[in-house]
Amino acid sequence: MNYPVAYAVIPEEEKTYIVGSGDVQYEKLFNYFIGDFLRDTVKSDVRNAIWNSAKQSSFTPIANWFKNVDDMGVIAHLGYFYGFWHIWRDVKGYLG
Repeated sequence: MNYPVAYAVIPEEEKTYIVGSGDVQYEKLFNYFIGDFLRDTVKSDVRNAIWNSAKQSSFTPIANWFKNVDDMGVIAHLGYFYGFWHIWRDVKGYLG
């Protein structure tokens, strides 16, 4: 398989995780490994619930999503909470 040349180039903001720096930025490291995944999971689940609700002209998919979130375990709730917080922080940054 032929990958593009840019595939091997590591973005500048990710080099600190590989070569290290004087002070470790734990939040950025956590986001690099799992935080962005949690954010994307929450965005995907919410987007699917809203889209299906609009397609069906019904609130049933949104109600089912809330029920699924309610039935999750403690660890999943923490992941969802972090995902929502991560999204809120990004939106707040865009709004100023």
